[in-house]
Amino acid sequence: MKFEPILSPQEHQKWVEELIIPTFTRDCTPSSNPTFVLITGQSGAGKSYSSRRYAQDNLDEYPVLFGTDDIRQLHPMADEIIKHDRANYTFRTKKDAGMARTKLLDHCFDKGYNIVIESILLDQRSFDFL
Repeated sequence: MKFEPILSPQEHQKWVEELIIPTFTRDCTPSSNPTFVLITGQSGAGKSYSSRRYAQDNLDEYPVLFGTDDIRQLHPMADEIIKHDRANYTFRTKKDAGMARTKLLDHCFDKGYNIVIESILLDQRSFDFL
């Protein structure tokens, strides 16, 4: 099943610029030695805890810390989709959340932020965003 983006290009850009980037970079400052960390595992394996603990113990500058689910929860239509089509929520928001993740990463790389991402990797295609 293929789902197209729900948001128009203009809506998507506004969402990323006005909510996604400010939300995830609020406490971040550029690092002299930016670090990129990808923490993976199955659901319930402790990825969120490990991500925060790694950042706390190993990075001098607070990182941009997120997973795609964090972005998906901020989707402008998330509540409506959940209300009317909960079973397909992940699929219906996948494209928009993935494009937002890419734009957020580009912004972070350009700014020199530390980045810690948590993700469930289902197969080799899961590495495509890197």
